[in-house]
Amino acid sequence: MITAVGIWHPAVEQVKVDPPKIDNIVVQTPVIDERPNRIDNWLASHNSPMTGLGEVYVREADKHQIDWRLLPAISLVESSAGLHQRYNNAWGWNSAKTGFDSWADGIAFILERFSSSEIYAGKDTQEILYFYNGTIEKTYPARVEAVMEQI
Repeated sequence: MITAVGIWHPAVEQVKVDPPKIDNIVVQTPVIDERPNRIDNWLASHNSPMTGLGEVYVREADKHQIDWRLLPAISLVESSAGLHQRYNNAWGWNSAKTGFDSWADGIAFILERFSSSEIYAGKDTQEILYFYNGTIEKTYPARVEAVMEQI
């Protein structure tokens, strides 16, 4: 009697074969970055039209070495996470006079400015927030930082 490989048949003796042992193999478990999901879930909890941009926020923040929670938090303080904004500017950049072609363009532009302009470059999160709007509204840095803790 002939049996197909991998199909059990009562007339065929079943033999268990152990796989060969190989030493010195390192198995790496892929690391899943949960930050984009955390941003997206947080944005969704605020009914934000920017839900789904978590990956963009994280990629651009990492690229410019800025805290990944900063810009989403600014968006909540400035525009209820994009619900009350204009010109795809959910962050109040340039007193909301500047427009962007898309949310992603705005994210990339502002984070690039935070890392390279002489006003913001080399500053920590609290200093960035001070110069962003803290000179006008003294409680602004603390308000945004409190939102960052929620993300």
